[in-house]
Amino acid sequence: MSALIICWNRDKWDGWDTPYEAIAEAMRDPAFRYVCRWSVGARRTVTVGTDAWLLRQGRIRGLIGHGRVLTEPVEGPHFTDPGKTRRYVLVEFDTLLDESDVIPADLLQAVVPQVAWAFQFQSGNSVPGDAESQLLELWTDATGRAIMD
Repeated sequence: MSALIICWNRDKWDGWDTPYEAIAEAMRDPAFRYVCRWSVGARRTVTVGTDAWLLRQGRIRGLIGHGRVLTEPVEGPHFTDPGKTRRYVLVEFDTLLDESDVIPADLLQAVVPQVAWAFQFQSGNSVPGDAESQLLELWTDATGRAIMD
């Protein structure tokens, strides 16, 4: 796997260490990076260096960020239900968009139909290999920011 989808629903969890708007503002500097722990659901295997695409869910739905996985998954308490567990990785975000600039789910579905964008209910789903170049091209066109290797 070289790309995965991680999900964020602000209506259910807004526990960023720094307010999201401040992070997105800092991301306007192409050199700025933000590292945080992120759930990959029950996924046991994620390769360091995997692209992590942040899908905004809830009232606003669409692609809102990109980063790279820095660690292999480790188990920890579920972020909203301490009686359950999830697996987590560290993600280094290189881009987090303002919520008003989200790449809408309907555009994602039209341009990258290999991914079931409407059915991403938890983090950790992989992006099919044949969809990665289309996703990268859409991201670059929509944000003006290329993803660097």
